[in-house]
Amino acid sequence: MRAALGLLAGLQLITISLGVAINSHLIALIGLVDTALVVWLFARVLPLREELAKFRHVAETELNEHVHQRTEHLLTLVQKYERESLTDPLTGLLNRRGGEDAISKHLSSTRRSYRPMSFILIDLDHFKKVNDTHGHETGDTVLSTVARTLVAALRQADLSIRWGGEELLAALPNTDLQGAVYVAEKLRRAISEIVFSGFRITASLGVAEISSEEDLRSVVAKADMHLYIAKAKGRNCVSPDPEEITLRAPMPGLTSTH
Repeated sequence: MRAALGLLAGLQLITISLGVAINSHLIALIGLVDTALVVWLFARVLPLREELAKFRHVAETELNEHVHQRTEHLLTLVQKYERESLTDPLTGLLNRRGGEDAISKHLSSTRRSYRPMSFILIDLDHFKKVNDTHGHETGDTVLSTVARTLVAALRQADLSIRWGGEELLAALPNTDLQGAVYVAEKLRRAISEIVFSGFRITASLGVAEISSEEDLRSVVAKADMHLYIAKAKGRNCVSPDPEEITLRAPMPGLTSTH
């Protein structure tokens, strides 16, 4: 009986030992399989990750370039529309809004540096008669031609503005009243010498220099008063009268190119 029990105990021990050995081999085998699987997956996934990184870089680069191009395009459109909103489409001059904005900037600089600034208000004589006799298309041609004449007579730093209807305004930074009257008379002659289809046109011009106490509205009103005087004197003239003002040579750097 004891021998049988001893044999049974021995068999159980052998069975346990074999089970432990089998389990150890299975664990080792599973470990090898897991390691191989990881290596295989790593070998397959790493190139995919690198490819994905490259694709992401390319996509981000293209997206950034597209965004940059769209931004530049939108900025260009904004600048274009802004220019158009400040420009008179017929003459190419600044419109009233654009002129007021530009003059405001010049006035700030002028007053800081204690330099003069003058204005010439130009009105085409009998312009309604031109439209009535020759048609509005011819009237448009007259306006655009006079506008080009105005720009040609001024310096690059000067401002040329379609103030309203057939009225044009020239703003002359760094130019006093005498210099502005000189420019106005030169401009009056240039306009009177333009030959259109079978007719000529003249202009009356009022000139004013802004004082330190005046704003744009008041100085333009002063120029308009002189324009009214020029009209009352028979048109095709400048007020103040050039002969009543001692004209001096243009100051270097101020009106030397007029």
